[in-house]
Amino acid sequence: MTEFVRNIPLTGTWPEVITWVLIFATLTALFYSLPAEPVGRRKRAMIWSLGATVVLTGGGLGLLMWITTTPWSEIGFRLVAGAAALILAANLAGWCVRASIKKIWTILLVAVLAVGSAAVANQSYELFPDVGQVDPIKLRTFNSVDELPKAQAKPLKEWRKTKHENMPAEGSILNVSAPKKKSGFQARDMRVYLPPAWFTSPRPQLPVLVLLAGIPGDPDQWFDTGDATDVARKYQQAHGGVAPIIVSADATGGTWNNPVCTDSNKGKVQTFLTEDLPSWVKRHLSPNPDQRTWTIGGLSYGGTCTFQTVTNHPDAYGSFVNISGERTPDDGISHESTVRNFFGGSEEKFKAHNPEDLLKRRTYPHTAGMFIAGRDDDQAVGDLKRLHQLAVKAKMDVSYNEVAGGHNFRTWRSGLALAFPFIARRGGLGN
Repeated sequence: MTEFVRNIPLTGTWPEVITWVLIFATLTALFYSLPAEPVGRRKRAMIWSLGATVVLTGGGLGLLMWITTTPWSEIGFRLVAGAAALILAANLAGWCVRASIKKIWTILLVAVLAVGSAAVANQSYELFPDVGQVDPIKLRTFNSVDELPKAQAKPLKEWRKTKHENMPAEGSILNVSAPKKKSGFQARDMRVYLPPAWFTSPRPQLPVLVLLAGIPGDPDQWFDTGDATDVARKYQQAHGGVAPIIVSADATGGTWNNPVCTDSNKGKVQTFLTEDLPSWVKRHLSPNPDQRTWTIGGLSYGGTCTFQTVTNHPDAYGSFVNISGERTPDDGISHESTVRNFFGGSEEKFKAHNPEDLLKRRTYPHTAGMFIAGRDDDQAVGDLKRLHQLAVKAKMDVSYNEVAGGHNFRTWRSGLALAFPFIARRGGLGN
């Protein structure tokens, strides 16, 4: 794939205009393909198709929000409109084919509109900003820690005193099962980025960045659509192969699961993030053993979980990056439901673990962090500004930042890129 093709944008004003022109043109073609005889048949077919579209779209949306507890703010009008257009196209094509098998070609128009609807979904969440993001650069991949090369580890300052001629040009990816020795939490497999310097012998003891995805989401998201690989590659290329070890971990246990990032009968997420995961990283990846140099970060639910972790367990990570997180733990249904299902029905137990309440009665002089919100994400802007104010009063070294975007990957990619120099600096790597 040429660089020109890779740079073709899939999001932004013109791609959106082209997408909706394609959708309306396709629906228009389907409308005029409807049988016109007898008189009124085309109008009747359109009315029935519109009615079926409203019912199916509304029912599907309601079912999605009920089963997954996904709020409307994370779905949005554009996504619903794209789905409705696809359902309408399928209904119109059905009328055409029933009238005459010769019009079976209208099914191809439905396929065209399916591509348009997929483009709308991509533009809603900004998963793939350009063609190159659809087919990212592939790094060498290991599927077990046993496949990794063995080497002694030494502090970064000592490692930098010698030359390392056999350092690879690129880092590698490790796919590995998540540890669950103490927590028993059924986390999905982790995805780990190891920079080129890690593959030298001896290797440097590098800081760790743990990244958490949102809901819906999985550990692959930060690498597949969150630009973690690209951000790390650019950093290591400018810093002699050195970059943080990145561990993309699962804090939900399933694509749509919401365990509220706490220890409950639905899963011991905090124990996993603060005990099982750090222990595993130290045992297998030879990182900087000082966890004050480590950072935990996340997007949406992952951002909320990140802040829950550092306020409840400040010794586990020295820094945090909260991108688009919420003000308090929330199961997506109600505060009452959250307290009842995850905190044993005790408001006091909830307050004992809720970051907003913890910041009012504890101080965190050794914790640093960044709050990052998309300018168009009103809820995140309000929530993170409030948490930032409380964090300052609790003696955290924190900043509040806004980037272009809403509650989508445009914000989350920009947020990670913005935060990476801070993450490296806190990890002892410099800027």
